[in-house]
Amino acid sequence: MGMLSIISNDAIANTLGLTTTDLQGAVVDFINVVLGLLSLVSWLILAIGGFRWMVTGRNDELRAQAKRMIVGAVVGQIFVMLSWAIVVYVAQVIK
Repeated sequence: MGMLSIISNDAIANTLGLTTTDLQGAVVDFINVVLGLLSLVSWLILAIGGFRWMVTGRNDELRAQAKRMIVGAVVGQIFVMLSWAIVVYVAQVIK
C-alpha cells in the first residue's frame, strides 16, 4: 500500500495531461478548438478553390465558381480571426 499512497489522483491526471480548470477556461479552450477547426476548413477550401482556378482552363463559369470559393474562404478566415480576437479579449476582461 506504500506505493499507492504516494500516487495521488492529481499526479495521475497530470501524467495523462488532464488538468483541473475552471468553467471559463474550459469554455475558452473549447471555443479555441472549434475556431481552429473552422480555420483549417477555411484553408482547405482556399486550397481547393486555388486548384480549381488553375485547372479550369478557359471555362469562365468554372473560373467564377473557383473565385467565389477563394473569396468565401478568405472572408471565412477573416471571421475566424476576428472571432478568436473577440474570445481572447472577452476572456481577459472577465478574468
